Amino acid sequence: MATHAVQLLRAAVPDNPWNNPSVWPAWQQLLPHVLVATDPSRAPDSARDDIRWLLNCADVYLLTRGEPAAARPPLEQALNLDRAALGEDHPDALASANNLASDLHALGLDKEANELEEWVDSRRR
Repeated sequence: MATHAVQLLRAAVPDNPWNNPSVWPAWQQLLPHVLVATDPSRAPDSARDDIRWLLNCADVYLLTRGEPAAARPPLEQALNLDRAALGEDHPDALASANNLASDLHALGLDKEANELEEWVDSRRR
């Protein structure tokens, strides 16, 4: 049942919420459901790819709306899932790390953000 719920959410939420206000009302309605369905204590392993996708889109939605504090937990969860599923050097994992670094800057955590950016740069070489 949980896997089916995650799949339905993935089909329902619009992709590409970055600076795309036309999709924000749908995200505003569905975000609470996405966060519950992707909660690490409930999220089914069988839907890992859909969960990673949902988390990354939720992150983008929250960041583009100027909500870095709310974006941080799903960003961290997405990064952990990307690293576990794809490896630390995978482009998607590096993109997730870069998104988290941007969020940390927005939160005024520049030292942590710079360290993460340096780590990402060292992996891309």
